Amino acid sequence: MSINKIIAPIVSIIFILCTIIPAGFAGGHMNLSENLTPFITLPSGKSDDSLTVSWRDKLSSDLLQLLDSSACSPGQTPADMAHDMEIFGQIRYGPDSLAEVAVIITLTDTGNGTRVIPYLNQTTTDPSYGLITGWIQPGAISDIATLPEVGQIRTLLPPAASGSITRTTNEEITKPGYLNKYNESPNPLVSNLFSESTSGGSDNRVFNPEGAGIVREDTIWKEKLSTDLLQLLDDRYLSPGQSPSEAKALMTATGELRQTSVNTSEVMISAMIDTGFPASGYERYFTRYENDPRYGRIAGWLCVKNLSVLTREPGVISVMSQIPPITSRIITEGDALLHSDDLRNGTNLTGKGIKIGIISDGVSSLEDVIAEGELPADVHVLRNNIGGDEGTAMLQIVHDIAPESELFFHDRGSSQIEFVQAMDTLISAGCRIICDDITYVEPFFEDGYIARNIRDRVLSYGILYVTSAGNFAQEHYQAPFNGYTDKGYAWHDFQGTGGSKDLKFIAPPHTAGHIILQWDDPFTESSNNYDLFVYNSELREIGRSVKIQDGDDDPMEYCRFINDEDRMNNFSIRVVQAGGQNRTIEIYVLPLGGTPVTLDPCVPEDSMFGQQAVTEALSVGAVSPDTNFTIEPYSSRGPVTIKYPEPELRQKPELSAPDVITVSAGSYSLASFSGTSASAPHVAGLGCLLWSSNQDLKGSEVRSGLIDATSAGNL
Repeated sequence: MSINKIIAPIVSIIFILCTIIPAGFAGGHMNLSENLTPFITLPSGKSDDSLTVSWRDKLSSDLLQLLDSSACSPGQTPADMAHDMEIFGQIRYGPDSLAEVAVIITLTDTGNGTRVIPYLNQTTTDPSYGLITGWIQPGAISDIATLPEVGQIRTLLPPAASGSITRTTNEEITKPGYLNKYNESPNPLVSNLFSESTSGGSDNRVFNPEGAGIVREDTIWKEKLSTDLLQLLDDRYLSPGQSPSEAKALMTATGELRQTSVNTSEVMISAMIDTGFPASGYERYFTRYENDPRYGRIAGWLCVKNLSVLTREPGVISVMSQIPPITSRIITEGDALLHSDDLRNGTNLTGKGIKIGIISDGVSSLEDVIAEGELPADVHVLRNNIGGDEGTAMLQIVHDIAPESELFFHDRGSSQIEFVQAMDTLISAGCRIICDDITYVEPFFEDGYIARNIRDRVLSYGILYVTSAGNFAQEHYQAPFNGYTDKGYAWHDFQGTGGSKDLKFIAPPHTAGHIILQWDDPFTESSNNYDLFVYNSELREIGRSVKIQDGDDDPMEYCRFINDEDRMNNFSIRVVQAGGQNRTIEIYVLPLGGTPVTLDPCVPEDSMFGQQAVTEALSVGAVSPDTNFTIEPYSSRGPVTIKYPEPELRQKPELSAPDVITVSAGSYSLASFSGTSASAPHVAGLGCLLWSSNQDLKGSEVRSGLIDATSAGNL
């Protein structure tokens, strides 16, 4: 049976090509606020002779600010930078309360990591690309930076999300406004754990850049708790006007809290445990206890007073209340929208014989979803150390479309190196199709580490690689540098109007993220020097990245933003040309957890990079789940501009599929799964059906069959 005959019944509405040609870029002129402090190209150093220009030049701007107060924005200190990095998970603390920073180190062409690795904990390496990642104490950064084999040292940036899962209920599904585009997390991304106290004092943290680390009160355990559990222990986390008794009454009414004596309450919880730690020992905190060490899960009733003790255990990743069950049975709406149900019924294809691997954050609710019958019992979980449930949702979509395909899962890892290792592990397990929804920061104008590895695996092993296009269309800006002069420096005009010339965005309450600036120089060879600044709503500078690019550096600067308030907040971005020629600049604002922001102005075109831009990979955008198949406003689109090693204009994404899909969230509750994370597994599932029709096909042939079917439909 040929692929074209198999696809023919559904070519009319399966997919929509998403190859939008970018519009022209606007330019203009603008004024700066009078109170702007001029940027610093290279801060004046300490008297310590070891802090030389060559030493500093190897560090990303945030690492330099962590070690030297003269490199910080006006009014900020190294402790402020450490505070921000802690929120982003780039600083952690050992039992001795000493800090360690997550870094990625690039070696020179002639270097090796023999002398570098002893300074790091939990290292991962890739000698073929000269990369090392790991955790290092701040005081040791200068030691490795002086080694000649070390080229650059940067903080390890977290990956960007491509979807969100919003818990809902059966009743809410009938309401037109139930879909929430914000990612719902058990606790806010930014809590008041580290904010100023009501008395005006600090949180007792002292940062010593000479190596003593950051000593602070023991509150990190609270970040593991869901908000409702935290509210049981700390009144500061209650909603405005809510009393402790009201919060307890709500949990009692839903069956998660019970009174066992006059002075004792018990709460039903579910916890994720690091499988690298012993699975035993936790039962002593519970009055009723169940565990499954295979998946690092424990659950049961425990006294409220034991919550803080349990959560302080180093092996405990997260603790949340156990939500009671609701009876329901879910089939992804995409199954009917794509007519893959018609394909199965008309051809008897089910994906049998095809192994497919999912790379995402986690499968925390997998056991519950299996118990509900939404997934088969033989899902192969190769590693699940990150947590979260986008992996569970993606597996459900694939299974609904290709019910007899063999399902595998591996978490995304904590670095680019671990992401590639996850892909290799799935290939070794026999997976012929791999689908991911993960975006690590990579070069924008060339193929980076992950992109090159994916191309190599596709060509070497004949797999089909499906990836979500990303949700960055409204969080992206790109234009040739259009400078105006202020205070002796050339600043970019983002607006092209007579008013403010800044790039602006509004951050929702309790959100945080990264702002990434790149320009079209080749990585490790940039000699054009650009710097990045971030301002709050009062136009006070809150972040800067001012690394020098002088011929052997990466064309990248990045800063962070944090809105720890209960209201929306405005932020502004400015870029200065510190030296060199005019280049095309490109900016992404990447909030943690997938919480969306919209840039003003934004440029939806060319908002893809990394593996999403790889020619050999199949990139999938998102369309609304209705008969109009409208491209979602946040769905990334092309074409993708590549400058190195040769100029290319890649038509991406190749296909689009529905998002805003209802999936099981475990405990017989429902969730809305939105973003291109939900779209990609639809295509991967259909790929399983097609490949199962002829298992002698190559991945490239299945890929071409899917794309050709769209063209045949005259869409």
